[in-house]
Amino acid sequence: MNNPKEVVDELNSLIWGENAGHEEFFNDSFEYAYNGICEIISYNNSILWNSAWEEREFDEDLNDYTDLLEHCKKEFCKIGNQMLMLNKLINKSGDIE
Repeated sequence: MNNPKEVVDELNSLIWGENAGHEEFFNDSFEYAYNGICEIISYNNSILWNSAWEEREFDEDLNDYTDLLEHCKKEFCKIGNQMLMLNKLINKSGDIE
């Protein structure tokens, strides 16, 4: 899947679909933006993909970039891992989890 709007719809359906009944997910969403120059997919102001700075690998066999949905999932996972590391640093004393 490489259409940015479809990717955002799919990502949002992953967090809202089965989990829609959980209030903690109501304020979370992936967003698509286009400013006339580039397209951006983000999550809570963290950019997962920007068309002006294409970071996906180019697949010579397909003559296209690797899947945008999978790229955004990987970038989202990186953000989650960063948050976990920061959480450990902030809460070294073990008082809060």
